[in-house]
Order: sequence, then C-alpha cells, then structure tokens
Amino acid sequence: MSDTQKQNTEVYVAFQVIPRLKTGNNFELVDQAIEIVRNANVPYQVSAMETTMKGELNQLLEIVIAAQAKVY
Repeated sequence: MSDTQKQNTEVYVAFQVIPRLKTGNNFELVDQAIEIVRNANVPYQVSAMETTMKGELNQLLEIVIAAQAKVY
C-alpha cells in the first residue's frame, strides 16, 4: 500500500473513558485505559476530556473496546 493510499484509509477516533466507581480513584482507571492506548503503538494524544488516536478504523475500535473493558 502506498503512503497516499494509507493516508486515505487512516481515520481519527476520539473517545472518553468515564469510570463509574462508587469508591476509589477514577484517575487510576483512566490511567489504565491510557496505558492500553500507549501499548497499541498508534499515534495518539491525550487531552483533558478525551484521547484521540490515528490509524485504521477497525484497529482503533478494538483499542477503544479494550480501554473501556479495562475500566468496567
């Protein structure tokens, strides 16, 4: 696949992880979700309200599912 074709198939996905803990530290869970993204080796940026990733859609959706599963 050429670089031009690869660029055309890449998308940006932004997601939020909102843990529903009644007790404990929500920030620790969010950090665990970010670790999932970090270990996926895709370009990403963490901001105050969401994490944005760039890559192939199906791969990014799998990362989102894994991150969400980590906090529930």
